[in-house]
Amino acid sequence: MKNVTIRRCPTCPNIGSHTDQLTSALRNDPNLNVRVVDGNKGEFNVEVDGRSINGTSGASLRTPEEVAAEIRGVEVASAG
Repeated sequence: MKNVTIRRCPTCPNIGSHTDQLTSALRNDPNLNVRVVDGNKGEFNVEVDGRSINGTSGASLRTPEEVAAEIRGVEVASAG
């Protein structure tokens, strides 16, 4: 199971809405454990098992679908 942490600005309505859309897109995936935590002002950052996924493209947020696809495609290093 992949652990996904979404750090989002606690006061930005656009980032809050974007986070809601992303968590909705990931909700039914049994291979993901998703948690949302408050980050810094203006922050939108996604980590999968400690590896950072870029949530922005230039000055814009990437679509929830793009980020969700990348989260599902991140390879987890096997222990051993």
